[in-house]
Amino acid sequence: MANNDIITFIKNNLTHDFEHDFNYLLKELIHYQSLIGGEEIVKSILDIIKTDLGEEGIKRLKEIETKAFNERLNKYNEGIKLVKEHKNKEAQDIFVHLINTFGLKFKDDVPVYNFQNIIESIINNKLKQPDIKSFRQIREPIAGYYFHCALIFFQEKDFEACSKMLDKVLEYNPVYVEGLLLKSECYLKEGYSNLFLELVSEALMVAYTRSQLAKCYFLLGKYYLDLGFRELALALLITSKGSEQTVFIDSLIKEAAGGNPLPYDSPDKIKECIVNNNIQFGPNPKIIVIISKLIEEARQKQDIKLLRFLLRIQVDLTKDKKLENELKSLE
Repeated sequence: MANNDIITFIKNNLTHDFEHDFNYLLKELIHYQSLIGGEEIVKSILDIIKTDLGEEGIKRLKEIETKAFNERLNKYNEGIKLVKEHKNKEAQDIFVHLINTFGLKFKDDVPVYNFQNIIESIINNKLKQPDIKSFRQIREPIAGYYFHCALIFFQEKDFEACSKMLDKVLEYNPVYVEGLLLKSECYLKEGYSNLFLELVSEALMVAYTRSQLAKCYFLLGKYYLDLGFRELALALLITSKGSEQTVFIDSLIKEAAGGNPLPYDSPDKIKECIVNNNIQFGPNPKIIVIISKLIEEARQKQDIKLLRFLLRIQVDLTKDKKLENELKSLE
């Protein structure tokens, strides 16, 4: 049945009774949202709700959508909590259910992304996929669903299944730093050290928090320590600790030092060691520029909530005192 015929059929089933028509249109909306190629019909149903049921229909629909979204978000957070409690089976059941009941399907070639914030969206556009001019951004954290499934597979040492899940994560969010790093670890476990190094370098290029940078340097430090490159490993691990106190970092620094005095007498020496080994030191300067431009736009639009968020990120990255004072004045 052609789309026009489907819409005509749907319209013919309306009775002009608000409750009946709303419930009927809602059922059809959910049905066609779940079908590949159903987006045009979905748009038409939304138009019918707007024209036939008016503001009350739109209001009711938004209330239902918000409730459903919050319920799924609560289940997601419950799953994350279960992972932290090492209840992997229960957590995986939740994530798989959320993935299987994720309702949006599209038949066109427009990319569908799930960036966690505006910074990731701009980073992807400027640094990773500059040729993509248009895309759909979805609010539901589908990349997070896949990531936590992958995390469970990694903990269970099923690196092949983990890697496949991470392919979905990076399809929805190519700059998901934690996803890039977990996939790099899968490569290392499977013996592909060159691919491990490539992905960690990619993660460093798009990292926009000190915590993300710390994870990158930690993985590199551990890798080079295992290879016996103690001085480079030490420089990387000290740099990681300078950004975030991660688990095992002190014991690894002690192991890398081998009971000897630290070979670096200044932060500049640490930086020199890292840079001389063709490893990015600190945040990518292009990231700083991207966030600076977003901050200026937020100031101009007087979007205080967004401005606070961006300033927190930039102050964390740069320790800029002027920006820190601006952030304090807003908070």
